[in-house]
Amino acid sequence: MKNLIFILLLFVFPFQSFAQYEKYLEKDPEPTTSREAGAALSVIETGSGIGGFYYLPVKGFMHVGITGTAFMLRDKSQIDIYDPYTGYPITLGKKNNAYLIDMMLTLKKRLFPREIDDTLRPFLAVGVGAVYGMNFPENKNIKDEFSLAATGAAAAGVDVALNSGIMIGLRLQYRYMKFGRIIGERQDHSTVDVRIEIGKMFN
Repeated sequence: MKNLIFILLLFVFPFQSFAQYEKYLEKDPEPTTSREAGAALSVIETGSGIGGFYYLPVKGFMHVGITGTAFMLRDKSQIDIYDPYTGYPITLGKKNNAYLIDMMLTLKKRLFPREIDDTLRPFLAVGVGAVYGMNFPENKNIKDEFSLAATGAAAAGVDVALNSGIMIGLRLQYRYMKFGRIIGERQDHSTVDVRIEIGKMFN
């Protein structure tokens, strides 16, 4: 009889202890999602731009929102130097003053929300919208150029969510921007864009 009790204790006690231990194990917190808004800096092959964004969370760890960017383009032959005598910047070889302004509806899909720590948020994104191009040539005998066109973008990147509610995002994207006429030096301004976003997450 004593042997039987000993055997039962030997098998039952470990399972009972494990069951009690399980109560104290904390489950991984559910990934969070929130509204996001902020500013952005873009560097493209022919210039740079500044912009902003506003995203709303939707089901499936996705965000939908509006992004906008204003680009200032450089000429191929443009050289920026400093005058050694005055110390002021001088631009040589500039023939155009070309600008692009776009507005897109953007969908962003977060990847691996439960496999990666909540502070690190890789994603894929697509956007569609319109872009307005304008150019004011340095030669006043040449007419100003204006055109409106459809635009789109496909991107991959990662957001870093800080405990303070600040988010920092880095994305590599390809922008399609082809006009019906030449703006500045080209008609097709499609380009690779390295974009940094800094913003705030809030409910």
